[in-house]
Amino acid sequence: QWDGEALAQSEAQVWLALYQILMVPSCGRYYEITDSRKSQLMKLLPLMSPLLLDQLSPLCEFKYWLCQLSVSNQSTVPPKPVLLEAVLEIKNGILAQGQNKWKKIAQQQLPLVFCRNRTELMEIAQGLCAAYNTDLLEKFQHKEEKHCSKCGKVAIQRCSRCKNIWYCSRSCQVDDWDSHKMNCIEP
Repeated sequence: QWDGEALAQSEAQVWLALYQILMVPSCGRYYEITDSRKSQLMKLLPLMSPLLLDQLSPLCEFKYWLCQLSVSNQSTVPPKPVLLEAVLEIKNGILAQGQNKWKKIAQQQLPLVFCRNRTELMEIAQGLCAAYNTDLLEKFQHKEEKHCSKCGKVAIQRCSRCKNIWYCSRSCQVDDWDSHKMNCIEP
């Protein structure tokens, strides 16, 4: 029989969410643990009581990870470059292009933005969807001719999983699968 205080469901969900987010192997790629973040994470350690660990056993592994983090001397990776300058250049270019035409542009866009006709809205949405269709954009891009990874002939299709390796036929793809499957990683 349980003699301790039961953990509230919301608190358990928060702990498990932290566990799931931080213990995923890809966490390091997307969430850089800086000194300030490390100090905030270290505030969790005193809250991880034996009672909590008894009720949520996966947190034992999480506590171990936090303890390792506390003693590790991770070198902070320099911050990723920010694209503000490029975005600012693009913005200034757009503003210069439409300098004295904003009212005219707004009047042209008004019926499209505030359209109440469902069929027209569907047509607009389909047009936007087609405009941002990456397969269609790939056809317009000038690319060098791809060659089959197996036989070297001109390739017409690529691996549907990793989209990096090209093949001239299905049979070449099947024949090459044993050697390719080790390197085939979904993007």
